[in-house]
This record gives sequence, structure tokens and C-alpha cells, in this order.
Amino acid sequence: MVHSALLVPEILSLIVNDDSLSRAAVLNMALTCSYWHETAMEVLWRELPSLVPVFMLLPEDAWRAPNGERTSLEPVRFNFRRKITKHDWSRVHRYARHVRSLRIQPQTYRHWIAEALRANDAPKPLFPGLRHLFFSSQWDWKQEDHLTILRMMLSPSLEHLSIDIPSVYVNELSRMASICPALSSFAFTDQGHSDERPDPVELANCVREWPALTRVSLNGSAGMSQLMPALALCSDQPTSVFTPCSASGAYPRASFAALRDLTIGGQSAEYVVDLMKSWGVRPIERLSIFGLELAADAARALIADIPTHCEPTALRKLMISATSPGWKLRAEDVAPLTACTQLNALVLNVSDGADLADAEYQSLARCWPLLERVEFPGVYDRALVPRCTAAALGAFAGACPRMQSIVLPFDANAEIASEPSVTSTSVTHLNVIDSPIDEARAPRVAAYLSAMFPSLTWIEDDYDDGRYDESQLGWLTADHILRTKARAKRAEVWAAERSQVKAKQAAVIGAATSMHPSRPAPQPAPSSSESYIAMLVDQCVIA
Repeated sequence: MVHSALLVPEILSLIVNDDSLSRAAVLNMALTCSYWHETAMEVLWRELPSLVPVFMLLPEDAWRAPNGERTSLEPVRFNFRRKITKHDWSRVHRYARHVRSLRIQPQTYRHWIAEALRANDAPKPLFPGLRHLFFSSQWDWKQEDHLTILRMMLSPSLEHLSIDIPSVYVNELSRMASICPALSSFAFTDQGHSDERPDPVELANCVREWPALTRVSLNGSAGMSQLMPALALCSDQPTSVFTPCSASGAYPRASFAALRDLTIGGQSAEYVVDLMKSWGVRPIERLSIFGLELAADAARALIADIPTHCEPTALRKLMISATSPGWKLRAEDVAPLTACTQLNALVLNVSDGADLADAEYQSLARCWPLLERVEFPGVYDRALVPRCTAAALGAFAGACPRMQSIVLPFDANAEIASEPSVTSTSVTHLNVIDSPIDEARAPRVAAYLSAMFPSLTWIEDDYDDGRYDESQLGWLTADHILRTKARAKRAEVWAAERSQVKAKQAAVIGAATSMHPSRPAPQPAPSSSESYIAMLVDQCVIA
């Protein structure tokens, strides 16, 4: 007899969507009764890593798996025993309506897969509820295969479309764009197809067919300098653009009128500066620049231009990653960014790391009171001692009350006070890169960091940069101390909760006894909290 609560759709949905349940457990629920079956199927078929599970719904005499396997299969090894007809697809449609995300990996399907898909000539989409589609070209498919099957996958519910196909197909894609008017994210990759030039007008037509579009990602080597200006003419979208490797181009001053989020990869500093200059001043909220091969002078010029062309009070997130050696970040390099007082995330990853003293970090931290994340990583050498000490961490702890994550190297062997002058309960993540530390200093450093950041439960150190095989013993010791202290603190909390539960149970028993003194006092059943504590003790998780 099923409890009535388990027939409430909302409750049943919460149960089957519990992340702690394995797929096998959800499958068992699906086989329990017809009412549970439908809800469980929605979870089991929500995300498909390939088309193989779909083909395994075809009649068993139609397909063949390598060595009789029925578990996860490599699509390239999947085959058919006979020609697939439209009648074979009836069972597929019953389950395909549950699919929300589908990934078609590049170069994994042979031509007979395309032939089987074309046999499904139903007028409606194969996956009517699909929201995320990742579609890549196949070496064994003809152009008409790609276009026919892509059209079959598109549906009015589609929100995110990522395609990696020859750029010549863009012309046909523009004719399909109206199928998915709810599309909000579009990613186009033509890497490996550089012999063809995509038509910027056709791509712009796609964008105009998607009024809900807010994010565009263009990646590849062919014709991107033409595509970006074409998209720039779409006046009311997109809000987010990823611009890949391409030649420097000029954009209209009114380009990307709604642009707030910009990611630029693999470009020269001159390209980035030209792009920013083309828009005059724009209220950019998130700016990410990575893979730059910058000399120090070019990097400084780029940073200086950011507050000039991005409204300083609008910028919330700034990430710059420069890979060329020879740039060590100094206070004067960062100084222009102090005008961006509303920053909540700042990541400056330069090749030779940062060279700032405690006082300089303190001055910078006061300029960014809303910071939640600060990172000054880079390539560090254990033989080079940073100029800053643990006091630099205190600068951000004191000036930035919302700070959550700090990535910063410091000299852990420098003398520190017995107690930190400031504390921050919001900091939960600390990465010390590969800061120098002696094993003998580890207990004191751990105690100091634990006092400064009471919510910190572990320490991360990025030792693996190709030069060192293992972490420094000092940081391993400090991390162990923090983890042990965190476990003890959790055990105290659980013990307090167990005491509260026992007190409530005793109160209930006392009340029941006073109302019915002739009845024997009921024995309390173990509470879920008490059972959980007992389990942890049995497993030696806590003492």
C-alpha cells in the first residue's frame, strides 16, 4: 500500500530529483507502479550524453551492440542489423518527450545512424521538450544529413543551441531559426572548417529570428572578423558576446547596444583596446580577457584603458589572464582599477605573479569594499619570497565584509601576531598558491588563519605547475590542522542537536505520562538525527 503522500506529484518529484539517489534507484522507482513510472522517467531521460539510448528503444532485432553490451556504448561502435523504418520509432517517441538536454559529440556517428534518423519522418520534433542541444558535425554524413537531422532536433522549447558545423551550413541554419523562437543562448564553432567563409548576413539573420537571445558565442578561425561587425548591427541584442581569435576590426560606435558581458580570448592587446575604443564608454558589467600574450607595457596600457571605456561604477567582474613571461604585477599597474569601486570579483593572473607589499594590498582593498572574490595567482617559485605577509589577507578581511574567496601568495615564515587584528566569517576559500612555509611554522600559521577566518575548513595550495611533485609539508600540516578542527566543530554541533532532540522527546514522554499515568511510558524511537550520529560513530567518521 503506497502512502498517500507519495501520490502527491510535487512530493514525488522532490524524491526522484534527489541528487543522492543513483540512477539504479530511480529506475527501481520507475518499475514500482505506473504512477511513479512517469515521474521517474522524466529524471532518467532528462539528459542524454549520446543518441545510443534512443536507438536502444528500437526493436531488439534492429540494432546490435558490440559483444552484446547493453550498458554505456561508444556511438561509433553502434550498428544496425536491418534497415530502420518509420514504424520502428513509435516506442522512441514515448520516451523522447522527456529529453531536455542532448549532446551529439563530433565525429562519433557513422552514415547508417543518419539513415536511421531520417527514417523518422514524423512532422513534429523528435525531442519536443528539448532545451539544450549540442550538435557537432560527423565525418561520415553528407551535408543534407546534417541539415535534415539538425532540423529534426530543433524544437520551439529550445533555449540553448551550440553547434560545431562547417560554416557553409550557416546559410541553411538561418532558414531554420524561426523553429526555436525561445532561444536565449547560441554558440557557433567552425574550427576545422577554415576553408569556408561564413556569411555574416546569414548569421545576423539568425540572431534577428531569436528575439529572446541574450548570449552569443563565436569560436573559430574562419571569417570571425566579418561576423562580429554583422552581429554588432543587431541593435537590441545580445548582452553577452564571446569573441575568438580574429584580426582586429572596427565596430560601429553603437554596436551591441545591450552589451554588458564580454569575454575575449586569444587576442592581442591592440585588438582589445581597439574594440573598447570603438564603443566609446559602455556600462560593461563583466569583462574577461584571457590567453593574452602581453608584454608588460601593453598590459599596463590595457588596464589603464579599462576604466576609460567601461563605466567604472558599472564594472562588477574583471578577469585578466596574461601568459607571456616577463610581467610581474606591481601596485602602479593595478592603480587605474581603483576607480572601479563596485567590483565584486577581481582576478589578475599574470605570468610572473604579483609583487605587492602589505601596505599596498591594504590600500587597494579599501578601494573595493564590495569584493567577494580576489585572485592574484600566477607562476611562483618557492625560492622567491613574496613581499607580503599574512597581514595582506587581513587587509581584505577587514576592508571587504563580503569576501568569500582569496587566492594570494604570502610569506608564511614571516613573523605574525599571536591573534589577528581583524576577522571575517564570510571567507570559506583560501588558496596560498605555493607560498613558502617551514613545517615548524605550520601549527602557528594554521591557528592564525583559523582565527582570522573562522569559517575556513581547509587550505588549498597550487603546487602542481610542472616543477614540483608534491605540496610543501608545511601546508599539508596546516591543512590537516584546519580539517581536524572543522570536524571537531561539526561533532559539537551534531552533539548539541542530539541533546535538543532528546530533550524534546523527554518533554513529550513526560507530558504523555502526566495525562495517562496508568499507561506505560512510550519508548522513544531513534530520531533521524540520533541515527545519523550513531552511523557516523560506527563508521569512525567522528569519535
